[in-house]
Amino acid sequence: MRVIAKKGSSSAPDPVATAQAQGAANQAAVRESALVNQINQVSPFGTETYTGAIGSPGRTRTTALTPEGQQQLDLQNQIGTGLLGLGSNPLLSQVEGAVGTPLNFEGLQGISGAGDLEGQGAGLEQATFQRGQNLLQPDMDRQRDQLTTQLANQGIPEGSEAYNEAVGRMERGQQSQLENLALSSVGAGRAEQTRLAGLEQGIRQQQIQERLTERGQPINELAALLQGAPAIQGPQFQTPLQYNVGPAPYLSAQQLATGVGVSNAQNQGQIGAGLLGGVGSLFGGMLCSRDWKEDLGSAASYLDGIRKIAVNAWRYLPGSPGYDGGKVHVGPNAEQFRQLFQVGDGKTIHVIDAVGVLMQGMKELLARVEAVEASAHG
Repeated sequence: MRVIAKKGSSSAPDPVATAQAQGAANQAAVRESALVNQINQVSPFGTETYTGAIGSPGRTRTTALTPEGQQQLDLQNQIGTGLLGLGSNPLLSQVEGAVGTPLNFEGLQGISGAGDLEGQGAGLEQATFQRGQNLLQPDMDRQRDQLTTQLANQGIPEGSEAYNEAVGRMERGQQSQLENLALSSVGAGRAEQTRLAGLEQGIRQQQIQERLTERGQPINELAALLQGAPAIQGPQFQTPLQYNVGPAPYLSAQQLATGVGVSNAQNQGQIGAGLLGGVGSLFGGMLCSRDWKEDLGSAASYLDGIRKIAVNAWRYLPGSPGYDGGKVHVGPNAEQFRQLFQVGDGKTIHVIDAVGVLMQGMKELLARVEAVEASAHG
């Protein structure tokens, strides 16, 4: 609202003093909010209290256990300290030694390479065949002796065709047995090679696991001691309802007081005009005494502007400064008023400016009417 006050009437509030007063009101509101929200609490397990001035560095919230709860906490701390100190020194030295030494696998079961495995497989095949042949050979020799004795008893001389045929048949049978033995020796040798390689790998894995267990055991023991220390449980409190105390509207009160002072001066015979929320409101007259003015000369021609300005029915939008519940008004817009007549701030239309523009337009229109009448009578 823009108010023009007569000399001696209430003056506008000092902006610096008003800002300081509003800041003090805001701080007071913060303190009041803290007072209603930061309440002391008491539960079966302990208390929560606030001490010190609100907003000061010494403001403190303190949680205290009941005597029984404090005694339990002290015992828990003693147990935890005892557990951690039970083997901390030797365990820590072992952990430092384990972590500080690179992990190595020296002295573990070796793993055979591809060439070694191939040679090992061939040796196993040969050994298997040799064992089988050693088992078969006595039977083969016995078969030969029996055959030669039988042929001699039959009168078949050695070297004869019948003799050679019988011996050749026997030898072919024995050769077939040896060939079958060789084939089975390959499979048996490879199976034995696989078994030995798996046994070798299993032994190495077991040895690696033992090395890892040896390295990690001190760490696991220390972790178990840390986990075994009892946890400290504090009392639980309900969150109180939160209240917000708004600051005192000091600035609005100052503005209202100033407005009341001006209104009282007007009621005592002084004339004033104001603009409230963009709507012109007359307070009994306009301050137009020449004693209060600096004369800038005759007004410009406004008749053409009056012809161009748009006069519409409208209502204020909700939330706007002049909102009055949706009442319908009639009038121009401040932006076009400023553009056509070069007065106002483009947001409000002062009552004095509106009346002056209309009066100047009426004078121009009257002059034209008089000119037309004079021409008609001439």
